[in-house]
Amino acid sequence: MIAIGVMLCIFSPITLLILIRLTRLDILTSSINFATGIDVIVLILLVAAAVALFIAGNHWLKVHENFEY
Repeated sequence: MIAIGVMLCIFSPITLLILIRLTRLDILTSSINFATGIDVIVLILLVAAAVALFIAGNHWLKVHENFEY
């Protein structure tokens, strides 16, 4: 779970790069400001999901920590 959360944090700014590139190549007809606004929403959602995975992974580790002993 923690590894997936880290992956989401790493991949979150990639959408900004893709949307800006699509705007510059005139594939996406919106402005760069619109693409940036969409990316901020996507970035916040991905980071929120990653934080939820971090919390769930930490809780899972704490619950199963006693089984080691």
